[in-house]
Amino acid sequence: MTKRKSELSLMNILMCMLVILVHTCSWTINSLDKNTVQYTVMFAVWKLSQFVVQGFIFLSAVKLFSSQKPMDYEKFLSGRYKKIVIPYILWIIVYYIYFIRHFGYVFSFSKFGEYVAFGTICSHFYFIVTIMQFYFNMPFFKWLVSKINPWLLSVCSVILTILFKQFVHFQYDDRVFPAYLCYFVIGAIVGKNYEKVCSFVKKFVWLFALLTAVTGYANFYLTHRAVVYGIAFKWLETLHLCYSLSIIFFLLGLFLLVAEGKKLWGFIALMDRASFGMYLSHILYIYIANDIIAKTGITDLFCAYAFRFVFTYTLTFVTCMGYTFIKEKIQNARKTARAVS
Repeated sequence: MTKRKSELSLMNILMCMLVILVHTCSWTINSLDKNTVQYTVMFAVWKLSQFVVQGFIFLSAVKLFSSQKPMDYEKFLSGRYKKIVIPYILWIIVYYIYFIRHFGYVFSFSKFGEYVAFGTICSHFYFIVTIMQFYFNMPFFKWLVSKINPWLLSVCSVILTILFKQFVHFQYDDRVFPAYLCYFVIGAIVGKNYEKVCSFVKKFVWLFALLTAVTGYANFYLTHRAVVYGIAFKWLETLHLCYSLSIIFFLLGLFLLVAEGKKLWGFIALMDRASFGMYLSHILYIYIANDIIAKTGITDLFCAYAFRFVFTYTLTFVTCMGYTFIKEKIQNARKTARAVS
């Protein structure tokens, strides 16, 4: 098993917790009066947590490009299919069965194929569709990072991402790799030059904190005005990109300082290893929570939110960490048995 960098594991866990927070908030936000303080506070938390998919893509590239091992592309893709695509398809089947039983969905092979190809059965699955496009193109990105000046490549990737987000619009524009290009490319550059970049980020973590505060406030304020008052700001996508990059580097710097020279506790490390299952499964638990809320007649919005929050986090963490723990115990037992024989 590849040794995980503590700071990257901590970032991964935080973003996993935030993606659950984003989705638990969504149901309540849609029901609140937009002119209330409660709406503004929850909207701020919801909006400022929406850098997590960008962060996951960044982290994936950092991990891949920080490895010193030469890449066997066929073996790499085979590993991605086993670790990502197969669990993704299995969870699509689980969601599909749930939606058939509870929301009157009718099974069809064409619909199932669409769900797999585009991740449309549930909102969070678009990340899998997107990240796999980067994996399919790994030789190209390896070549880019090895041949082009990192500063030039970073700037070009940001410009291309901005142009795509601002001016290219079609049905599935949120799940094609150009929409997230700069996060993967910059993550790849960070991974390739990891020690040097980490030294720089730790030294200037205060600057990334300041950039996060400024871009975060502007991002929230202008998005809030657009949603509540209909006052459009043309460059919101670009502003959100600046915020996402700022907070990603701030968190990297923060966790580098926190984790410096420390080994993760076993419980935290297990949480990191279980995070992909948490990502795939958590919305199912939100649907189950909403079903319980409806059946028990909870009408108060914040009581419903509190129940949804506690239920979703508890079931997601307990089931996914429990499954990962048992799976690893079985795998280790099999390895021991083979070694003895």
